[in-house]
Amino acid sequence: MAPGVLSALVVALSGVAAVGSVALVTALLATERGRANALGYQFGYLGAYAAIGLAVVGADANVAAWTSGEAGRAGPILVTLLGAVFVVLGLRTALRGRRTSEPLDVARRPGLLDRATPGRSFALGVMVALVNVKNLALFLTAIAVLQASDLTAGQRLAAVPLVATTFCLGVFVPLAIDLAAPARSARLLAGLRRGIDRQGRLLATWLPIVVGLVFVARGVRGLVA
Repeated sequence: MAPGVLSALVVALSGVAAVGSVALVTALLATERGRANALGYQFGYLGAYAAIGLAVVGADANVAAWTSGEAGRAGPILVTLLGAVFVVLGLRTALRGRRTSEPLDVARRPGLLDRATPGRSFALGVMVALVNVKNLALFLTAIAVLQASDLTAGQRLAAVPLVATTFCLGVFVPLAIDLAAPARSARLLAGLRRGIDRQGRLLATWLPIVVGLVFVARGVRGLVA
């Protein structure tokens, strides 16, 4: 595997920490037509990221140049502000006690998924991918790493679905558990939810802070370059 693709995949692994989407897929599995609904969400989520990545690479939009200041000062300023927002979000989660993060609370609301269908679940997956700024920023960072490689334009385009799939691996875990061990899936998925409940706050605290500091550093470096 080309070093540029491998580096992009390593960055894309940060998407596994999308605990809110994992919780949503787990909740969808408990609905009527649970597996079909879960697949709908997963393919909407994955499809949205793949489409974004293909659009960026296909249009040859140099994300790395934009954030480094080579394409003007607006990019670094926005990246710095976005990083500051991430840090504030992480600190707010750390300071507000043991309250569960919002994505997990959404997955627990009984009326939200009562009328779930594969089509609606697909649309929900697309929407979550588009509105989650933190995950979108992480994904675009992986795409920027891919763009900075020595690969040809065709090779970069071909690598985008692999990068997107790696980024979305976490949302496929609940369905994989359900398919691999159907007799024990309820107990295993309940254990997964408990693990998400325990670790979700930790991830919701430190991941935004780390990502935010990286973005602030990139933005400031772009401004002084």
